[in-house]
Amino acid sequence: PNDYQLLMTLRDDAIKMGINLKETKKRVSAVINYKNNKFDVRIRLKGDGTATHLEDSKWSIRITLNNDRFMGMKAFSLQDPKRRSYMASFMLHKFVENENLITKKFNLIPVAINGKYMGIYNYEEVPDHNMNEFLTGINNIVVRFDDDDMWNVIQNATRAGDTGILKNELHVTKTLDQYLIIKAHSFNEVLNDEILKKDFERASKLLHGFRDRSLTASEVFDFDKLSLYLAMTDLFGAYHGVCAGNTRLIYDRDLDRLYPIVWDAFSENAWSSVAVMTNKIFKLDSILAVSNFDPNSDCSIPGQMLLDQNLIEKYLIKLDEITSPEYIDNVMKIIKLQVDEYMSILHLDYPQFKIEDEIKRLKENAEYLRSVYLYPELPFYAYLSDDNRLNSLILVNRKPVPIQIVAL
Repeated sequence: PNDYQLLMTLRDDAIKMGINLKETKKRVSAVINYKNNKFDVRIRLKGDGTATHLEDSKWSIRITLNNDRFMGMKAFSLQDPKRRSYMASFMLHKFVENENLITKKFNLIPVAINGKYMGIYNYEEVPDHNMNEFLTGINNIVVRFDDDDMWNVIQNATRAGDTGILKNELHVTKTLDQYLIIKAHSFNEVLNDEILKKDFERASKLLHGFRDRSLTASEVFDFDKLSLYLAMTDLFGAYHGVCAGNTRLIYDRDLDRLYPIVWDAFSENAWSSVAVMTNKIFKLDSILAVSNFDPNSDCSIPGQMLLDQNLIEKYLIKLDEITSPEYIDNVMKIIKLQVDEYMSILHLDYPQFKIEDEIKRLKENAEYLRSVYLYPELPFYAYLSDDNRLNSLILVNRKPVPIQIVAL
């Protein structure tokens, strides 16, 4: 009871502030009871924004196992399926998994807290070296940008009654080197292991070198895995996961390269389709549009990656492949049993959702990407020069996709 009351007090404090900071993310002791097995754990409030994670009846929780694994996981989150777009994040995990990329455990489970039934939650594994070792036998670390300091600066300005908070927030989100530090998941374990500590030193050096532009994308990332991730997040409209604060990168010790894993890919369900966010569904479009591209913004990482011509080519090839008319149906045949099981559990709380709607959304996204960018009806404009003496033809590419003139 005392631990639970402390957690509720921290939740109330976070809601009053409007943000969940370090001081309200204190861990308390708890016990999970699952299928007559008990697990000693530590839990805390999860998420930064209280409106999305703490104010609803299904508030978000981060759970860390003390001396065991729960369904193979050392740490995981519980949150309302709405936080992960009900069906979309699960589908993204399955599509990426079908392409042989590492994916964390992500599914649905009924949850009760101290005897009170809370409903159906998504459980989502926290990706770290324990997860990678469990999946592959190799304990590759997972690095991230820690944005806690950024949120603290914003909150302190709010507490001080700073009327220029929006200006401060804009400043904070643009000065990544000062406010976003590089860490690894399960950081203390990493620092206490000689091999993992060396891995972190190397991984953070690569990521910092990329961030300050002293290293190119070719020198930092595994292009095969990165190009697939960039293309797949376009297909799903999962732009939220490519921002710096949500980016999670596995360090491949053998290749000395980083590559992303799916994490926090969706903000809310409505922001994942061409009907709402056409300007963010194709990464080359957003980074090459001068009005949209800010090299210092929190979500500029894909733009900086795609300044590398070699990555652009791999990304476009992969995007062409996964937006082809038959691709989505072919994958759905492979993952049908898993999708049916997921939907049967989701319908316990959300009977209104149909997997057909999600498939329709993906196909609309694919058609948009192909018809507007990859295979437009009018890919370029052609003009005759105003100067008749030059007798020249001027071609202007209408789209951010590079095109090659093979014959005239």
